[in-house]
Amino acid sequence: MSQIVSVAAPGGGHDAPGISGYNPRVVRKALFLLAVAAMATACSQPVARPVVLEVRVPEYATTESFGARLFHQYATLAPRLSFRFVPTAGTSTVDLFARGDADIAVTSADAAYFAFRTWGTRDARHQFNAIAALQLVPMHLVIGPDAHSRRVSDLRRIAFMNTTPVTNRFNERVAGVLGVGAAVPVPSASFRSLEAPFQGGDFDAVLLSGDYPAPAVQRWLDEGARLTDMPDDAIARLRHDYPFIHPMSIPAGTYRGQPDPIRTFGIQMVLVCRRDLGDDVVYELSRQLFAVLAQLRHQYPELRRLGLAQTLSTPIPLHPGAAAFYRELELGS
Repeated sequence: MSQIVSVAAPGGGHDAPGISGYNPRVVRKALFLLAVAAMATACSQPVARPVVLEVRVPEYATTESFGARLFHQYATLAPRLSFRFVPTAGTSTVDLFARGDADIAVTSADAAYFAFRTWGTRDARHQFNAIAALQLVPMHLVIGPDAHSRRVSDLRRIAFMNTTPVTNRFNERVAGVLGVGAAVPVPSASFRSLEAPFQGGDFDAVLLSGDYPAPAVQRWLDEGARLTDMPDDAIARLRHDYPFIHPMSIPAGTYRGQPDPIRTFGIQMVLVCRRDLGDDVVYELSRQLFAVLAQLRHQYPELRRLGLAQTLSTPIPLHPGAAAFYRELELGS
């Protein structure tokens, strides 16, 4: 290393004040060499890339379903979230969690409620907790054009979409409370293809739980069916049995040929996740949820009424990561 010697300061014959042995040219050269060395060291270090976590979600039946749209919006935030959502094929959301093949999903409150009660002692990897309660999904009661009765209790046979055993039992219970003679599950393809299951006189009415406006319901109304109120006493009885049911109405004019509001009940959709999914992951998903929902409000009117109190009213316990976010949100408000 070069030795720094004492020289005369520029512009005079004295050393620079307070600095012993100051040589500007030598110091500049040393600083330049240090800077070059630092740059070379920095360039030789590999650039740290963020870890991208794969999060498994159910493969929803159509890209138009609420779950598919929700995760599509989440995916737009993927660069910030450092997540990649991987579709997982399966028969139902509940079955996927039961096998440990899903990390996060959207399901109905009834399915979440019954599955949670059933899985009380199962391995935590096969259980789920809630991240948030979402919009209310109304139950549509559509009476076919050939049904002569004007009273719900006089209906003979009612059809509903065949999904999971738990949901099927719930629909059977709804039909029983309504006083319908028989409730029969119909393959879901009949609903997705917009074919009215009461064509041919096999059924008097249809029960369909779905966001409004539902294309199938509009098709049936155009063919002469009518959307009917749920009796208040039936809703009260169902609420007594099932804590996830909430009275609601389908606004007038939601469907062509529907001049008045329709009284019914709704079941909340719930964002659920694997119970042992990392708290930090669930915290971040919870933090970004409201930005995601804001992008969907024009498609799902019930989301416009969703507030923090409703979000927290989940039928099963919150995941600790979600609970931590909500505590911060309330403390900061």
